[in-house]
Amino acid sequence: MTTHFTEVFYGQPANRAALIEPRPVAGSLCPEGNLGHLLLRAAETDCGIVFVRDKRQENRYSYQTLAAHARRRLGALRGLGLKRGDPVMLMFRESHDFVVSFWAAVLGGMIPAPLA
Repeated sequence: MTTHFTEVFYGQPANRAALIEPRPVAGSLCPEGNLGHLLLRAAETDCGIVFVRDKRQENRYSYQTLAAHARRRLGALRGLGLKRGDPVMLMFRESHDFVVSFWAAVLGGMIPAPLA
């Protein structure tokens, strides 16, 4: 089985950001009405994402792995007392931590609030 990855180049000016090999989602984008279902649907495929860091270091994650990390992070957020509808401020140095926490909040019905 071949895994297909979408490469996202971070640290680039906005006009130079690039997505390589984007794959459209077939059918209705959000049949269940929650953005989290898109990640769960993607986790059923052989696709993934690549985080490109400084000096071209790459970290590859399948969407299945990303969803598993997000579920674990959701457990940590719930352990802090956060619940559905609560805002979650997100501020991380590493894009991986941001993406995992973003999806954790979405999966838990929380409101991700990115900070710069």
